[in-house]
Amino acid sequence: VVSGLNLLFESEPPLLPIGFDPMINPMSKERLSRDLLLAIMLHGKGVYNVAGEEAGPMSRFLEARGIRAKRLPAAALLPAIRVQRMLGKTRYHPEFHPNRLQYSLVLDDSRFARIFRANAPRIES
Repeated sequence: VVSGLNLLFESEPPLLPIGFDPMINPMSKERLSRDLLLAIMLHGKGVYNVAGEEAGPMSRFLEARGIRAKRLPAAALLPAIRVQRMLGKTRYHPEFHPNRLQYSLVLDDSRFARIFRANAPRIES
């Protein structure tokens, strides 16, 4: 899954602003593929939020994966990430979404769960 957050998690090391620890609910590739198959098999139409199983601070998910982020002052972040990209240590481009690390949210995927996940037994049997 190529997303800004995944590219940030894959960086060596992830560079984050000091004090930045938003609530997130990351999704595994396995859960995403399972949810997409559910939507296809149940002939889903429309736009839905699809989220990870649990929400928590970003630091908890980094720690659970054994990833140690490097914290920098906000002014040093962009130049440091540019150097990191030149060295092949990241594919993350904060320039594409400059406010991505300022505004974060936790998705409500209850509509998807109600329409698709609750009906998963229909296609599993």
